[in-house]
Amino acid sequence: MDRAQWAGPISMIFGYSTKGSGTFLTEEVSFSTAFEGTPFFSYGVELVEGQELVSGDYPFVTVGVAEWVIKETTEEDFIEKKIKPFYLGAKLWISVSSSKSYELTYSMVFEGVVMKNPQFYGGGQDG
Repeated sequence: MDRAQWAGPISMIFGYSTKGSGTFLTEEVSFSTAFEGTPFFSYGVELVEGQELVSGDYPFVTVGVAEWVIKETTEEDFIEKKIKPFYLGAKLWISVSSSKSYELTYSMVFEGVVMKNPQFYGGGQDG
């Protein structure tokens, strides 16, 4: 393998929008590659243009990972080759608390080391 095939750090950014308040569970966010370990997750939230904040009723927003989508490795791969499970995606939960129905846009970031060709390591998406 050449250097272009090695694992390396990457940030993946996904956008999402909501309108209203309450709790939401997203569809599965599928990564275009496999993270070699649990990716670091962070997010940012902004009002959609044209929205106005109501004094004393700002939206309180929290986002988290409800479930990781992983590809398990065999016990043999884990013991002999030290291959850990690959992280292929996630389902996220979103909680918005406010009386007003705000329309919000989210930027969700997953950061970590990704496998450029996980099939070479015995535990890739197809292997």
